[in-house]
Amino acid sequence: MRLKEIELSASQNRKPDIRMTMPEKCLYTLLRGLYRQYHSKQISKEDAKAEKLKIISDCTEYEKHYNEWCAMYAQYQENIRQCGQILNDIEKSKDVTEIALLACTAISLMTSDRNYIKRQERKINHEKYE
Repeated sequence: MRLKEIELSASQNRKPDIRMTMPEKCLYTLLRGLYRQYHSKQISKEDAKAEKLKIISDCTEYEKHYNEWCAMYAQYQENIRQCGQILNDIEKSKDVTEIALLACTAISLMTSDRNYIKRQERKINHEKYE
């Protein structure tokens, strides 16, 4: 989070010269409101400092969760892309074992259970050699 730049802009009641993420927009909006309260003497300096620390802490936590969500969504999109390729490979295949393994790989991606394909692979390979 670009705290210094956002805080300075909020204290001067001007938009930052940067493109902000949603957590940064929240930080800017909350700090701007706090600075308005402080400058209009609605809140003491001590209370403003305490409130500022709380806002920064809350927004930092929000940013952490926001980044985790973005990473999860990116992984979800990648899994969809991979499943599309796997479905294409299934359509082209004539080997039943390969089709089963590809289908299990797709299920593994859709459920985010990376061990699912390994368990099914062991079952299929075990049955082959019996």
